Amino acid sequence: MGDLKAFIWKVKKSIYAENADHYVQGGLRHTTFKDGFYHFENQEIGHRYYSGHEVIYKKDEPIWTMVYSGGILNDDIGEKRLLSFLRRALVEEERTNILRGPSFYQEEHLLYLNEFYGGIDRFSGREYIRFGAHIIYELHYSGGLLD
Repeated sequence: MGDLKAFIWKVKKSIYAENADHYVQGGLRHTTFKDGFYHFENQEIGHRYYSGHEVIYKKDEPIWTMVYSGGILNDDIGEKRLLSFLRRALVEEERTNILRGPSFYQEEHLLYLNEFYGGIDRFSGREYIRFGAHIIYELHYSGGLLD
């Protein structure tokens, strides 16, 4: 399980830093990442509100998955600023949850929160961003190991 956790963290850092391979086909954004025996694939559709499905393969066998959906609820601060803040939160190093962002991350009036339940084998969670008293972004996710 340690190898899988390390691979997931490597994938997430690459994706959120926009260093992974990607292409668009039929309106779906595809992202791939390979390292050793592991291979990651993500398919995502939408923009302001989006949904997606991640799968990790080990030696070409699917072993782990995560689905997610959510997006921008209010862009009072501007979409570019919001998404830039989200990316910085998602690559924050100090955390126990490798699947999305840390439990808490803040810059000035922007606050990222991640409510995470379970472990890498079975999990669900909700991340959201507050600007002052208002929730301006929200995403739900769940997944785990495949049998």
